[in-house]
Amino acid sequence: MILAAGILASCSNNPKAAAPAAAPKTEEAEPIKATVWTKGGELYLEHPPLIRNESVRFAIHLTRLSDFRAVKDAACEVHLGSETFTCDPSTHPGIFGASVKPANTGDAPLSIVVHGKDLNEAFDTGSAHIAAAAADAEKPAAATEETDRKSTRLNSS
Repeated sequence: MILAAGILASCSNNPKAAAPAAAPKTEEAEPIKATVWTKGGELYLEHPPLIRNESVRFAIHLTRLSDFRAVKDAACEVHLGSETFTCDPSTHPGIFGASVKPANTGDAPLSIVVHGKDLNEAFDTGSAHIAAAAADAEKPAAATEETDRKSTRLNSS
């Protein structure tokens, strides 16, 4: 008798008894990635698509090529067109972050400049696209991780 009641309850057309519908998935843009080597160092950069007047976090990983160790004693800046954003102090060797909030739209040169005891380099990552709105942001089908960009070694002062 109890079994029959359970079977009948499970076959109910009561909408309240149905499982909740899964929330529709929103398509998020893939992060933009770049790896750049110079004679003195390696940069791995990852960030969300850039949107005018919206702050995004850049994840920056720096390695010295002289001994393949993480850069510890240095500071970095993100140069996006005519704008400069200072990186946060590194809390873990080789790992830096920066909040980047572009004021303009369009394509702009992007580079990461590193100054310090461990490394003095300018890593040119090429051109970055800055969208006017989130709907216009780049959604690359396959992010390219490796780049063969020309970078500039900075003289130590």
